[in-house]
Amino acid sequence: MTPKVSVIMPCYNQARFVGEAIQSVLNQTYQDFELIVVDDGSTDGSHDIVAAIGDRRIRYHYQSNQGLAAARNAALCLARGEFVAFLDADDLFLPEKLTLQVQALDNQPEVGLVAGGYLFVDELGKPLAERRPWCYRPHLDLSTWLRDCPVIVNAVLVRREWLKHVGGFDPALRRVEDWDLWLRMAYRGCRMVWTPHVVCAYRMHGEQMVRDGRSQKETTLAIMDKFFAQPDLPTELRRERQQAYAAAYLSGAFREYGADQVDSATQSLAKAIQLMPALMTGNIPPLTYTLISWAADAVTGDSTTFVDRVLGNLPASASRLRFLRQRMLYAAAIWTAVDANLVGNKVLARQPLINVLKRENSVVDNPALVVELLVDHVRSKQRECQTRCIEDFFENLPSELASLRPFRRKALGRLYMARGFEAHDAGEAKQTACAILQGARHDPAWLRNRGVWSIMLRSFLAYSR
Repeated sequence: MTPKVSVIMPCYNQARFVGEAIQSVLNQTYQDFELIVVDDGSTDGSHDIVAAIGDRRIRYHYQSNQGLAAARNAALCLARGEFVAFLDADDLFLPEKLTLQVQALDNQPEVGLVAGGYLFVDELGKPLAERRPWCYRPHLDLSTWLRDCPVIVNAVLVRREWLKHVGGFDPALRRVEDWDLWLRMAYRGCRMVWTPHVVCAYRMHGEQMVRDGRSQKETTLAIMDKFFAQPDLPTELRRERQQAYAAAYLSGAFREYGADQVDSATQSLAKAIQLMPALMTGNIPPLTYTLISWAADAVTGDSTTFVDRVLGNLPASASRLRFLRQRMLYAAAIWTAVDANLVGNKVLARQPLINVLKRENSVVDNPALVVELLVDHVRSKQRECQTRCIEDFFENLPSELASLRPFRRKALGRLYMARGFEAHDAGEAKQTACAILQGARHDPAWLRNRGVWSIMLRSFLAYSR
């Protein structure tokens, strides 16, 4: 009987992890699948581990080492399922992954690809952080793919007919070959949507190709070269060329900083700013928050070290970022702590704050900035977990920062007031009144603000009508 889903697993010398990866597929709540393991020339005994599992749904194929793209293409030639999922041999599916995404494609026949969120985990599988990319990239359209690849390959489910339609992965690419594929599919008209659930785990360990920032940047630029070299490209897409290359140089720069390839990183960042001068406009340039986001990402390691490495190796066009060092150090540590608390990793949540304290003793002297940065980040999370993020942050502070705990109510007050102002701007009188009352309850100091009283009176009058 033909399976509904083909799960494709390329494997190259992943004997340490491949058994656990396979088991995460076998443990799916959705069971109508085949698992195609393509051994891409392993020499570490990966074959013996696969063979020992002995499930009839596992199909094993060996080939000489040709790279990820070629291995996945070989599996696609063998695949029989209507839908295709991908899982690297060092990563994991969460149990509901196939159930959620098969249902999404079955319910939306016009959609060719669905994507979900993912966990970062360490070598032992302990959660480090969670990523819900739909919160900051709500649309998986061509414009998004030209600037970013917000998904990892393990988090998607694709209709096999679309993979055949665009010819599969490009074997000439040794990195980010999945980004190239999604870009080509989007250009051909494939509709892509989110399934707003975390569906897989991405394991962080020292053998990953992603650590080589320079090579990843060069491959991304090659993908852009290939895309914009198409002779039939519409004029409106050609206009996006400069922004696309700016984004490629920008992400490449921060990957290079993360890999300590600082000379190349400095040049890449200078090129990104040249192509997108708006990165350095304003009192707090947008580049500040891009840097903070990368510093707080699990792929870059210790956030404090990363910030100092970047600020110590800036191009002249970004030199004034150095004046924002304290803000960036605080924010990166706070973001990392919030994200680690969300996945229950209390030890990891405390460490970046301790690291900042070692560099910046003034952190305990500037609680207002801590509250501001904390609430700004928490508001990017889903609303139902925002108050918990604040509560967990203050509850799990390291003992060295215990003096910040009384500012929990200040943070909650700021969060509710921000919600109230947002509701007021949207003309939602009842929500405005409720949020402002909550904000004032947590932090009565807001009642000394004339603007707050004005908004409260107007919202109460509007609601009473």
